[in-house]
Amino acid sequence: MSGHLRRAFTLIELLVVIAIIAILAAILFPVFAQAREKARTASCTSNLKQIGMAYRMYLQDYDERVPVNCNRAGVGAGDTINYLRNSCWPGWISTALKPYEKNVEIYTCPSKRRNGGFVDPRVNPTVRQNDPFNPAGVSPGSGPGISYTYNENGLGHQASGISGRPEAAFHEPSSLAIMWDSLNPWTDCWFTNSGCSIWHQRDLCWYFGQLPGMSNCAGRNLNNTAWHNNGLNFLYYDGHVKWARWENMRWHNLMNAGPGSRDYNKPVNVAPTEPTVL
Repeated sequence: MSGHLRRAFTLIELLVVIAIIAILAAILFPVFAQAREKARTASCTSNLKQIGMAYRMYLQDYDERVPVNCNRAGVGAGDTINYLRNSCWPGWISTALKPYEKNVEIYTCPSKRRNGGFVDPRVNPTVRQNDPFNPAGVSPGSGPGISYTYNENGLGHQASGISGRPEAAFHEPSSLAIMWDSLNPWTDCWFTNSGCSIWHQRDLCWYFGQLPGMSNCAGRNLNNTAWHNNGLNFLYYDGHVKWARWENMRWHNLMNAGPGSRDYNKPVNVAPTEPTVL
């Protein structure tokens, strides 16, 4: 009686193969995750480019003046729709740009589809009870999540006494960011105001953690900003979009500061000294 022995893996060989596969998976999975995030970053860049084009069209229609006039409309029955007046709370920038983009989804980053609370005001009846752009029957707090912050302070917030600042008033438009990835919808108080600034409670505090002078900092939380491989996309006043980390940014990228400013080339992890928009 004769037969042929069948070749098979020994237990040791099988364990070695499994170990090699596990090592390769451990090496490749982070690479795949980074590749997916790169694709989402590109989609986010496209969103911001569309917002930038809508923003530029708005400027052309409003004598090259930025939509930061914050004479806040009430919610009474006599209210009228006025895009310029509603460009900040209670309307946010998407209200001002609605005639130019028609798509609320561009305000939602694919890497951060919900922001834990703030939603596009055009579909949130708690913002403007009588606003015809708020469809009837939409429940409070519903609607697409906003994934970007609008740089009201850098463009001339009402606290500076400037409303509808003209384009000619900006020192370096191509270096001034008007929007970036964030769960904070506004830079609506001065950068070092202890009550609600991006230094004390929001973007810079979230990214850098507690720094000298950060009295109310909640600590480091990259999930609230810088979710694109620890970086974020910035939309600049001239319409271009660029990925960067906060370490790369200087204060003239966030505020209207010329080369003569004390804060012009100061890193954003060092508190600015200028008291208001220049």
